Amino acid sequence: MTVPSQMQRHAGKLRVLITGPAPQANNSLAEWLGEFEGIDIIGIKTRMVKALVLAEALKPDVVLLDFEMERASALNSVHLFREIEPVPAIVLLAQGVTDVIRKRCEEKGVTLVCSKTIDLDRLPSILLALQR
Repeated sequence: MTVPSQMQRHAGKLRVLITGPAPQANNSLAEWLGEFEGIDIIGIKTRMVKALVLAEALKPDVVLLDFEMERASALNSVHLFREIEPVPAIVLLAQGVTDVIRKRCEEKGVTLVCSKTIDLDRLPSILLALQR
C-alpha cells in the first residue's frame, strides 16, 4: 500500500509522530523539526505500546522510529504501525546504517532508513519529500 493517502487529507503540514527511548533527545528533535514550515509534530512517545495507541488515534503521516527503542524492537513493531489505516510512512533512525540493516528494514516494511550521523541535518527535507 502507498503512503500518500493520509498526506493528501492534511494539505500543507506533514504530521509526524516521534518514537524514541530518550525523552530529552525526542523533545530536542521535536523542537527542531517543529521549526520547519510544513512539519507538525503531533506526538512524542518513549514506549512502543503508547506510540502505537497514539498513532492509531491521531493517524500521523509519518512515524519516526528510533532503532534503539527500549523494551520493544523498532523493527519488530513496524508491522503494527503498517496495520493503521491509512498507513503512515515509517522512517527509522539508526546510529550506523549498513546494507544489512537497510535490507532488514525493507523486508519489514520500513519506508526509509536514515542515519543519525549522516542524514540528521537533512531530516526535515527528507521528511517533507515524503509528502510530495
